[in-house]
Amino acid sequence: MSDDDLERRLRALFDRERLSLLPRPDALEIIHRGARRRQARRVAAASTGAALAAVLVVAASTMIRPAAHRPTTTAPTQLTVPSASSPAASPSSTTAEPISTQPPTIPAGGPPPRGFVPLSVTGTTSNGQTFWVLGHAPCGAGSCTALAKTTDGGRSFTEVAAPPSAVVPDVIGALDVFGPQTIADVRFVDAHNGWAYGGALWQTSDGGHSWQRVTEVPGNVEQLAVASGHVWAVVTTGSGPDYRLYTSTLYTATYPGGRWAPVEAADTFGPAEPALVVHDTTVVVIGQDATTGRPRAVGTTNARNFTTLPAPPCLPAHPSTFSVTADAVWLACAANAPLYVSTDFGQTWTAVPAHLPAVSAVAAVDPTQAVVATGGELRIVHVDGTVATAVTPGTADGFVFVGFVNAQVGFAVAETGGARQLWRTTDAGQHWSVVSVGG
Repeated sequence: MSDDDLERRLRALFDRERLSLLPRPDALEIIHRGARRRQARRVAAASTGAALAAVLVVAASTMIRPAAHRPTTTAPTQLTVPSASSPAASPSSTTAEPISTQPPTIPAGGPPPRGFVPLSVTGTTSNGQTFWVLGHAPCGAGSCTALAKTTDGGRSFTEVAAPPSAVVPDVIGALDVFGPQTIADVRFVDAHNGWAYGGALWQTSDGGHSWQRVTEVPGNVEQLAVASGHVWAVVTTGSGPDYRLYTSTLYTATYPGGRWAPVEAADTFGPAEPALVVHDTTVVVIGQDATTGRPRAVGTTNARNFTTLPAPPCLPAHPSTFSVTADAVWLACAANAPLYVSTDFGQTWTAVPAHLPAVSAVAAVDPTQAVVATGGELRIVHVDGTVATAVTPGTADGFVFVGFVNAQVGFAVAETGGARQLWRTTDAGQHWSVVSVGG
């Protein structure tokens, strides 16, 4: 996609979805620059991989060779995360960053307005009845950031106060268009603790009644996951024209009220955006080694002591093509390459003999099956290579998110005819229905 095509698409998106109220007059150009930077980083990553292909056993430009072709890996290196309360890990005292112009939000307390556009969903309860949806909705002559909550499986919603940031949707094709003072995703771990993130990072400990800006994290928050008293974030930083120098770092904090600090033991990744999965106290990150260009993985099973894992079979096709359950991790590589599953959290990988084109998202169900988004379809893939097409409420142009809160209940955000729809399943992905947030 050229810069001109991207600009036309962004302008059409803002016009179509009525995203006219941005936090500053030059915000659209900032978003353009962010998109061009992210795309250039991916191109640079591919170019770096191609240049290294002649000397590396696993070429960074393809990343699809089976595990048998990996170089032999020595015993894992034991690494330790410094305590967030230790002097080495505690950043200097910070104050809330002033917001020059606060983008408008839909007031809390009432039902979501008609025309609510869902962009991100997060659920916490074991039965899948309680979840939050971040999006935007018409207000006055423009559009406002909106956050809605349901406790009855989506039959009714109530507006929750959203942080004062413009909401910017992920663009299909993995062009994240984050800019300053913007958010793209939301995560709640319980009725009180939640985070909204993108170009900015916000946190709440009172269910969204109030939000605090996190200033200890210096960069775009690309991914965020929460479990067992810890919140984890992939943060990307860099500047200048050489996008091969852009790096991503894993940050963590305890909640509520914990201070954020980089996980020094995990080191940095770059230039390709790494993928993060978290379950309970297990954390696994797969990314590109900034020096060699090879896939590199680190992980922990106790939320503290990180281990350098054996080299994974590939980089995820996109960060959303890496997914975890209580018993397994699923990984999708580039188009027409096999899926992989690991039942020991990245120590070993088994190829799944199901070749699918252009997988854009993977949602692990259990060690035996996962739901994948490919093109406009959702398919159920079993470890034996069997593939079944899910029953969906209509056709989709693509999916920006697919995920499960337990082995039965899952969500998908589909793009259909230029609009976004929230889909939900209660039978492990076999059947999906539309969830209407704004009536």
